[in-house]
Amino acid sequence: MKSHSRKLLKKLKSEFTGICPRVIEIRSVLVVFPSAFKQAGKVMEEVYKNKFTIARLRAIQVSQAQAQRFAALQREKAFE
Repeated sequence: MKSHSRKLLKKLKSEFTGICPRVIEIRSVLVVFPSAFKQAGKVMEEVYKNKFTIARLRAIQVSQAQAQRFAALQREKAFE
């Protein structure tokens, strides 16, 4: 797993713990792209190691057009 992914997980965990110590549930979506799918086990390990819980897991296969639409939507969002 890339170091920026680890840093993001730790940042999210510390921010939510500091800001909302009484929040019971925060839901996020984690997308593992085909280039990293062979390392999905390592991704899951990082998720658990950072005290996140996986509520639902599913693998889907999308067409190239669907993937491009998804990528376009993600580009519009501001991630820090």
